Amino acid sequence: MAAITGPPGEKLMNKSQVQKTEPLITKAMRTNIMAQVAYQVFNQFNSREIEKLNVFKNIHQNYIDC
Repeated sequence: MAAITGPPGEKLMNKSQVQKTEPLITKAMRTNIMAQVAYQVFNQFNSREIEKLNVFKNIHQNYIDC
């Protein structure tokens, strides 16, 4: 992917380095992750057929979301 992009701009090159003590997941990233989780749970409840599908059945066996 890096081979098809252009060289970094001057603004990016002058940006200070990220310290090792800074968190890997920023506050904005954490907020986006939580929003996606809430959206997924909301969709699971809204897309089910009432009385026919239990969205929590075998939830501990779900390898995609673990």
